[in-house]
Amino acid sequence: MIIFDQNKTDEKTIMSHVNDIGKHFEFKLSEEENNSINYLDLSIHRNTNSVDLGIYRKPTLTDVTIPFSSSHLLEYKLAAFNFYINRMLTLPITKQAKQQRWKIIHAIAQKMDFHYISFTT
Repeated sequence: MIIFDQNKTDEKTIMSHVNDIGKHFEFKLSEEENNSINYLDLSIHRNTNSVDLGIYRKPTLTDVTIPFSSSHLLEYKLAAFNFYINRMLTLPITKQAKQQRWKIIHAIAQKMDFHYISFTT
């Protein structure tokens, strides 16, 4: 992601420099819509005096992890949840985004038969 001063340069100049990095790379421009843009797994919303972060979920995301009933080791079954929870707690996302993530993590746990695990907000 590149943030720049529109008074000093423009998108075309930046894209020209970035795409000159190597012949095997081609970068494409993504513009924000409604003051928001998604970058990797982050949703970035620009306000008047601040920037709010959220966790971006691709429309094709299936929310599938290793089911609890599988014969995998418990640490493997819990790995995805450890990642989801750690990401939620360490990213500087809004309180509303954290509450939304808790609901999603809980729904994934139920879907994968982790019914006895209780998540609280």
